[in-house]
Amino acid sequence: MNAPVCTLRPWDNASCSSDKGVANAWVPYAAPRRMVYLLNMSCVPNDELGRDHMWLPVSHTRAPQKAVGLWLYYMRGCSDLGYNVGRTLAVRNRCHAALEIDQRLHGDGHEASIDRVARYLLQRMPTYVQRMVNLPFVRAVATRNASLEALAQLAVQECARGVYQGCIRRADDVCNGTCAERLDALGPIAGHNAFDFLNAESLRKLHSRQALDSIQLLQQPQGGSGKLWTVEIWDVRGLQPKSQNETAPRGNSSRAPEKHAPSLGSQFGWLNGSACMPSTSSHSCMACHQSQTRAACSFGCSRAGHLSGQPLPQEV
Repeated sequence: MNAPVCTLRPWDNASCSSDKGVANAWVPYAAPRRMVYLLNMSCVPNDELGRDHMWLPVSHTRAPQKAVGLWLYYMRGCSDLGYNVGRTLAVRNRCHAALEIDQRLHGDGHEASIDRVARYLLQRMPTYVQRMVNLPFVRAVATRNASLEALAQLAVQECARGVYQGCIRRADDVCNGTCAERLDALGPIAGHNAFDFLNAESLRKLHSRQALDSIQLLQQPQGGSGKLWTVEIWDVRGLQPKSQNETAPRGNSSRAPEKHAPSLGSQFGWLNGSACMPSTSSHSCMACHQSQTRAACSFGCSRAGHLSGQPLPQEV
């Protein structure tokens, strides 16, 4: 079953209000402005996630920060932009990805991967590892007078098991007590882009038979230690030699191109896998020409709280 994880704000001025026009929903960072994630989404991943060569509904906008690779949100329920995951790996978050990719590269056991990733963490985030000593979650699980190396190993191992305590939902009132303490300690690690550089380096070294096209992060904290999380997809095709990249079979586009439209890449198209002509705004917000996602990209509100943008003809 593939339940929706998001919805679209209504195309009216009410959507410019502080409650975003939709109850029990929130706006992820750098998502198209009309798309909102559902607070009551199940923690159990949809069936289509974690499977090779699936076409998934996604979104991507250009964020202010420069990213390693191409980052997407999984948007079942509110996007008609399709993305072929190719050869994919499903993990919980960045920490889990680091261990799985390291083990795929070295193949010498889980403990060895924890040690390598922990040494990298200590090198890139020494101040944070030192801060961990005084955090309630760490005091409860770490041995007394543990070394910084041991604390880094503990952080990597626990973070990979999941930032959240069990399967929680997104509402702020469900992660308190020990759940909040765990999130406070591990969320900043899972949310830090330092692991992206480590993972990219390891991915470049993989043999072609082990190569990956995408990584799916099924419970990635929003904003590092935020109580809200999303399903994020990391397209890593551009990080590896072109000879290792797979190109999915494509059909013919049934829609006319927009003038001066940028290219989307062969891994993008309609949800049925057919090719699409990109919207002229795809350089900042990826979408097919005359698509629901293109309209969501153009959605906006004036300072006076009035709706602006270019809806699809049937929404006017």
